[in-house]
Amino acid sequence: MMFSLPMLTDLFRNRSEKKNLIAFGIACAFVLLYGYNRIHMTNHFLSDVCFGTLITYLIYAGISTAFLRAAEK
Repeated sequence: MMFSLPMLTDLFRNRSEKKNLIAFGIACAFVLLYGYNRIHMTNHFLSDVCFGTLITYLIYAGISTAFLRAAEK
């Protein structure tokens, strides 16, 4: 889910930049709240959540770039 929420904003490139920024901000806020919840409920440590978020962002950036380049062609 952390991977798909910010990526949904890429689907709506035809919308205004302000709406995309707001949608991306909401998605990122949800990701941060979910990560905090995992720490608060003692399911994970801070290092687990930070490293998982980093890996998720790197995968998101790579796939998003690949799909956007393919869509331009």
